[in-house]
Amino acid sequence: MKAHIKNSELVLLYGLQEGSEKGETVRKILQRLRMPYRILSDEMLGETLGYVAGLPGFPASASPYTGEGLGEEVLLMSGLADQRLNELLAALREGQAPIRLKAVITPNNRGWKLFDLFHELIEEHETIGAFNRLRQTYAAAAERDVSGLSEEERAAWEQNLQKAYQILSSREPTEKEVYQKAADTLVF
Repeated sequence: MKAHIKNSELVLLYGLQEGSEKGETVRKILQRLRMPYRILSDEMLGETLGYVAGLPGFPASASPYTGEGLGEEVLLMSGLADQRLNELLAALREGQAPIRLKAVITPNNRGWKLFDLFHELIEEHETIGAFNRLRQTYAAAAERDVSGLSEEERAAWEQNLQKAYQILSSREPTEKEVYQKAADTLVF
């Protein structure tokens, strides 16, 4: 029989310092939901997620982070069951306290440094934004009246539209620059 270890709930906040209006709103929501939280400082950016979440087997970094902060707000969640996670996200929406960057601490990312995870979240968010821009631009471009274009311009337009469609239909991961360039070819 396997022993089942229950993770303790913990919410980690970065960029939501004491005294900030949104930080106060988020802390009140967490207190109302009886979710323990910890505020992360810039100096902790060199620590692993496991360490800042207090998980066993993750010692403090031998060399503290000395770089600049990220200027972002981040919400990290550890040990929250799906229902509790959904409850928190709904409360943040209702409390008009959106936080752009969010992640759950998992067995796969516990060893990541905060700085690396935060940069990965930023890149992921920007890539999703570029994909959504391409999708919206493609939808508008597909409806565009191109009857005033020359035959050569129309052929180039159709080629750009087809290329954008292929990028949107691909199941392969694409970098944000590809989405951005494809969207730019559909705007004139």
